[in-house]
Amino acid sequence: MQSRFSERQKMKKKVFRITAVTVSVLVVLAAAAVTALLLYHKGRLDGYSGEEPFIDRNVFNGSRKEFDKWRTSK
Repeated sequence: MQSRFSERQKMKKKVFRITAVTVSVLVVLAAAAVTALLLYHKGRLDGYSGEEPFIDRNVFNGSRKEFDKWRTSK
């Protein structure tokens, strides 16, 4: 009886470790994805010499047709 109990305890500990590692990896990946999304909209523009090294690029002043033309030219 003692050996069955200890085997179950070992399995529970192993499952917990695997779950903890999986959760840790998922948290790191989620943080990386959020960072990538935030940086996607920021960048450097040629000729820009302002105080901020990176500026938001998620604003376009023009029509949808002009935006599509600009986007495909990059």
